[in-house]
Amino acid sequence: MHSTVIALSVLATLVFPMASPRQDSLELAAVLDRAAQYVALYEDRLGDVGAAESYRQVSVAWSDARVRTEQERRMESDFLIYRDGVDRIGLRIVRRVDGVPVQRGEATFEALLDNSPEAIKKGIAALRQQSAQYNIGPVIRTFNVPTFALKVVRKEQLSSFVFVKRGVEKTNGVQVWDVTFKERKERRDPTLVQGNFKEYLFSEGSLWIEPATGRILKTEFLVENPYSKPKAKSRMVVTYTENKRIGLYLPGQMIERYETEDGFIEARADYSNFVLFGVDARSEIAAPNPQVQ
Repeated sequence: MHSTVIALSVLATLVFPMASPRQDSLELAAVLDRAAQYVALYEDRLGDVGAAESYRQVSVAWSDARVRTEQERRMESDFLIYRDGVDRIGLRIVRRVDGVPVQRGEATFEALLDNSPEAIKKGIAALRQQSAQYNIGPVIRTFNVPTFALKVVRKEQLSSFVFVKRGVEKTNGVQVWDVTFKERKERRDPTLVQGNFKEYLFSEGSLWIEPATGRILKTEFLVENPYSKPKAKSRMVVTYTENKRIGLYLPGQMIERYETEDGFIEARADYSNFVLFGVDARSEIAAPNPQVQ
């Protein structure tokens, strides 16, 4: 009886070999290297991209008497992922609020084309100020551009994070690795997200990576700000879908949640009708799809 157990144990070892920690580490490093190459190529090819955006916001707040106040707003906008130096920012021109057309503002996307750096800076500020009036809730959102989390696997950022393979699953029918990341507390250079007074805010989250190609099909990005009043934390999840016309995986949906001790904000953005802004430059990128919920 004793020898049979030993034989079965040996057989199990032969049939189901366990990968060594070193092998797992090397495989993960190779996948992250492919992801970094993918992001470098992606950011180079992406350029400035416009889309129709359907954006739903819900803000819930509590007063000192713990009275709940809820507000909801739906926006249909032209959304631009604009390349500002090495980074990208999200800009929008709101067309409808709760189904009602809004007056066209003076700021346009065309102001960003073939202009001086100072004029571009003013144009970005004008677009942000123009659309900010339609945001609800007390949390200022400055990094909610869908592609933001891709920065984590830029070549120059990899050493600033700890990565762990959590598992294997399917996203949009593609088998991917679920890889978690956490920003190192000992990093010396500025964190990806900073507070209002340049405080370091350490982020974490997950990347869903196709191991053979390095393509990133989904991201989750979490960050807390203990310096704000009230303290705030956020979560942003983005899923990517293949756009055959442009030839890239582009953001299809972004889900956000922002929490403070006074309440929370939840938002969902759906994107469609992508155009390369430098090729088809116009303020009214596409008619947003009112059927998107």
